Amino acid sequence: SIIEISFSWGYIEPITGVRYFKDLDSYVTDLTQKQIPFAFTWLGGLTRQAGPLDIWGGWMVDQNKEWQIWRDEPCVSPLWPPYVNAIQAYIATLVQRYQGNPLFRGYVFSNQGMDSSVFPDHYGRFVGYSYTMREAFRTWLITQYTTVQALNTAWGSSFVDWNDVQPPMPDYNDPNNLSQAFIDFTTFRLKVYKESTSDFYGPIVRSYDKTHSLAHYIAYTGPVEYLFSSLRDTDAEMADGGAEDRRMIRLYDLANTWGISGQMESHYVPPSKTMALRAIAYIAMHNGLSKRTFGMVWNSQLYYHTNVYPNNAEYLDAMEMWSNLTPTLKKLDQTIDTDPEVGLIMSWADLLYRQRCWRWYALPSDQLQQASGRANLGNSTWLTEWTPVEAFNKQKIIFAPEDATIWDAELISKLDQYVQNGGTLVVVAGSGEYSPGATGSYSWLSSL
Repeated sequence: SIIEISFSWGYIEPITGVRYFKDLDSYVTDLTQKQIPFAFTWLGGLTRQAGPLDIWGGWMVDQNKEWQIWRDEPCVSPLWPPYVNAIQAYIATLVQRYQGNPLFRGYVFSNQGMDSSVFPDHYGRFVGYSYTMREAFRTWLITQYTTVQALNTAWGSSFVDWNDVQPPMPDYNDPNNLSQAFIDFTTFRLKVYKESTSDFYGPIVRSYDKTHSLAHYIAYTGPVEYLFSSLRDTDAEMADGGAEDRRMIRLYDLANTWGISGQMESHYVPPSKTMALRAIAYIAMHNGLSKRTFGMVWNSQLYYHTNVYPNNAEYLDAMEMWSNLTPTLKKLDQTIDTDPEVGLIMSWADLLYRQRCWRWYALPSDQLQQASGRANLGNSTWLTEWTPVEAFNKQKIIFAPEDATIWDAELISKLDQYVQNGGTLVVVAGSGEYSPGATGSYSWLSSL
């Protein structure tokens, strides 16, 4: 077992460059003397309380100029230069200070506020309207179009100069938002999402520490598979906070395909739901125990451990179950997942252009997952436009469900290659009806 120490960046560094390590050092010293392995979690964040006072400002703003973005709290834009510079220096200092401790085990980047910074989980709210995001979007558009006239041709707009350009809003009267403007904005947001999470923290840590565990608490933050190539390149894991939910199975399977391990964490604090813990263990065994660790969260206040938890019968039952189950799981830690050579399609484009918001518990293809379970298909392989093409080619048959409404060019290309190589594709009516940049319905039929 490992104790994960959670602490606020702003507590360690109240003003940029002024760092107070006395309390954290005392925890580390105590755990080291008691020979208890430990790791660090949180390690930064975008919320107002998370960082130094002098990086405040540059708040994320939605289309209505609202700035209380995350749980009614303001959050710094991940592109805000004072934040970027300060967090880089802070993480580098932490890594160099503690990586040599023999009981230190690794890093978990929770990054509070990131789950609302690029892909918010509220339908109808878009946060790309802060000054820094607008300026970065314009700069990116210049690299794509060079002139305003070329942009106007693509967007059907009438901007006079680049300063007039604003991030577009989706048309809520249209079930699918496939305008070139919204496609460009989505492409830009994916770029920012990756560059401010897995492409940002991982390289900082690995430039100093190439051995200790590195995990990103990203299952809540957006279309996470887009980050998997970075996680693989930095030997990092995916952490989550809802492991017992059946929909997480899709994310775990995608992570397996990419060769990425993960830390599974119960949604409940404290972890007092016996059925939820059993579900976590069951899902872990199906996905290969050697690829999974388990995270449990308790309230850190002493009062709860002395007066509340000892009197919580549900909690005590859950802990007894976990204590009895753990030795068995250790004996089974070499279990591997076996696939039935059946592929199931999930479209990220459908989430980005039809649902227009990020909710991990509303991932597309939920009905297909439940149907595959009723058909006893076991660990069928989930496939998306970002999944490596090798995973497609291993399947004898691939099913595309009706709620994979939008297929992008990358998914079409992989399915085309799969069919050309002799694979069997079963498409339910409605699947792939729309494609970004295509005219008409089912544009892929002529080539597939």
